[in-house]
Amino acid sequence: YKRGVQPDVMGKQLIIVPAQLAVGVDFDCATERIVWSDMSGHSIRTAALNGSDTKALLADLIESPEGVAVDWSSRNVYYADSSRDEIGVVSLDGKYQKSLLNEGLHNPRAVTIDMQNKHLYYTDWHRAHPVIGRMDLDGKNHQQFVNTDIHLPNGLVLLPQRRELCWTDAGAHTLSCIGLDGRGRRIVFNDLQYPFGLAAVGEAKFYWTDWKDSRVHSVSVYGEAYESFPISHGGSGKAYGIVALPKLCTAAHTSCSSANGGCSYLCLPSADGAYCACPDNKKGLKGC
Repeated sequence: YKRGVQPDVMGKQLIIVPAQLAVGVDFDCATERIVWSDMSGHSIRTAALNGSDTKALLADLIESPEGVAVDWSSRNVYYADSSRDEIGVVSLDGKYQKSLLNEGLHNPRAVTIDMQNKHLYYTDWHRAHPVIGRMDLDGKNHQQFVNTDIHLPNGLVLLPQRRELCWTDAGAHTLSCIGLDGRGRRIVFNDLQYPFGLAAVGEAKFYWTDWKDSRVHSVSVYGEAYESFPISHGGSGKAYGIVALPKLCTAAHTSCSSANGGCSYLCLPSADGAYCACPDNKKGLKGC
């Protein structure tokens, strides 16, 4: 989005897959590919930035993928599956899949990664007990991170330099942030309608989609300079995921970035180094 550009010429449609329902979206900065979930196609898809070379990862192995988060260094993508009540991981080459959390979830939606601390955060909008959860990237040390004054958490984004986790709440109609140490919780902006996806640009500005008006809205990280504009020409219906594309990969490499961490199959980074995991979708593999 650029100031001064007329709404009817902003953006364009890149990829059209008949009958798909694209929900979550992220970016693999190492290969400059878009990664998104297709709920109706029961798959995670990837494509080049110009919309070419579309691929489906593990079609029909997952059921209703929503949020996706790319670990570009380890060559994995994490996902939330709202039908299986599961958070799992898939290698970006499409070979391996593993469920990391499948207990205690009710309506998981968005996921995001803290590469510095090797944590995965997720939202669960379960009406009786909505939470934002956290676990290690290898699936260990699961805990509830935010479980008070939260109603219908949808979009989720992490600000690595500010060390904050931020989310949209369609029940409280707010955009909020909290420090990764669990302190300094703040409401950035009030009076949102029904926010869904959330992205941040340069840790200076938030962008979110809204199901009520199918527009994109934005404010600064301090809740100032509010703007709103329509989605790209030709778009219709609800606006789901949104992502900001960085110019460069900025996060540090993980223990899995060189030679797959010495792992034969899935390599998942942890605080203790590379964790070699056996995939669920392959049986009888050596060492598993």
